[in-house]
This record gives sequence, structure tokens and C-alpha cells, in this order.
Amino acid sequence: MTKSSGDRQFVNALARGLAVLRCFGAARRELSVTEIARITGDPQPTVWRLCHTLLELGYLTRIAGSEKFMVGIPCLALGYAVLNGKSFGELALPYLQTFCARFDGTILLCGRDGLDMLYLQRCLGTSPVIPANTPIGGRVPIFESATGWAYVAGAREDERHELFEAYKEQNPAGAARVIPRLKKAMADYEHTGWIMARGAHHPDISSVGVPIRSPDGKSLYAVSCGGLASTFTEARLTALARSLVELGATLAGAL
Repeated sequence: MTKSSGDRQFVNALARGLAVLRCFGAARRELSVTEIARITGDPQPTVWRLCHTLLELGYLTRIAGSEKFMVGIPCLALGYAVLNGKSFGELALPYLQTFCARFDGTILLCGRDGLDMLYLQRCLGTSPVIPANTPIGGRVPIFESATGWAYVAGAREDERHELFEAYKEQNPAGAARVIPRLKKAMADYEHTGWIMARGAHHPDISSVGVPIRSPDGKSLYAVSCGGLASTFTEARLTALARSLVELGATLAGAL
């Protein structure tokens, strides 16, 4: 990842070194020089010099008895510097802002509290479906929101059953109306990876939602994007849904 423009302040060698580190991840914990060169597109001699420098500084470490490298402890320290003191909502905000600007929809990141979803973060499009002064920490019923539907879709079967039973006890009429629609949407979710929640919160509001589960499976959140049904048609929601799935996967990495 180098910059070929006339920016005299940009250090291409540093960019190449960071590109080497960026090759490593959960799916690529161990890499050889050949593999790194293939990923970055840089020549193997260049990659070897970069790896040697990172090795000397401790940012890479060599696996004993192998030609492969893995990231070293200093990289972990950099990660902690980013994560320390930041909530999930704060970490997610730049990603939500970018998504909101791209699709011009209200985007909500929520976590569950009982039978409610709590707003952990939100960004509003030009036609917001929630008031601009809606606070972080505000809540919406889990069975009457796109994030709630997405949360239920991503929940384990036993947890989902408990939610259904609690909702039936709390609001029998609402449960009789909502649960069949939600189950139909969940059947579609099994094929698409997103849940379409048209009219879940209000008849004039349509959204698409995605569950976000941490890699260890212990934490579950949800993100949704949508707006007025007159403009956020099913076709428009379907078009943005694939990007929302990608956003959900990115945010899961922060957990």
C-alpha cells in the first residue's frame, strides 16, 4: 500500500512496513515472506527487508523451526492503545458514520436489556426516523425494532425461546401479531444473512438488520439501517444489506 502522488511528506517505506503487518489477522496468523509478497504485491526481496526490520524491532517474531512469521507483543500493545478506555459504541462510531454517509439512512447499534434494545450508538440520515436528540442509552422494544429482530435472529435457540415466552407473557396480543412475521423474516435471514424488518417499529418505517456476535460467542449486539418506507423500498434495503453484513463482521472484530 504505497502512495504514488506528489505528497513529499508521505513515507512509502513506512507504508509498506505497515502493509506487511496488515496482512496478519485471525484467518492468517502465520505467514511466510512468499505469502506476504503475494498479498501485498511487493517483490520478495523488499518484503524480506521489511520483515527483517520488523523482526529486529519485535513487531514480528519467527516461528521456531519454520520460515513463517507471526506478529509480536509490540503489535498487541498498539491494539490496547486503541481499545483501552473506549466503549464498543465509541469504537463503532467512525464505521457507522461512513455507512450513514454512503446510504443516507438512520443506522443504529444496539445491545439488549431485558425485552428492550438499548441505543449504544446512532447516526442519522437526512430523513431521520428517530429524533435527533434521542440519547445514547435510549431504548426501543426488542420485538418492535429492526435491531431487536436482528438480535433475535442471531440468538441461540434456547435464548430465542426464552425471549418469545417472555414476550407472550408480557404482551399476548403483540406476540400473536409480531412473532409470526418475525419467524418468517428469520427464515429469510437463514438464506441471506440479514433480516428485513418492514414496519417492525412503525408502519411507515422499513429497515434491515444484522446481528453482531463476538468471536468467542459470548456477546451479541445488532445493527440496523433504514428510513421512511416510501424511500427505503425493499429493493433499496436489499442493495445496502450486503454492505451491512460486511459492517457487522467488521464490528464483530472489535469485540
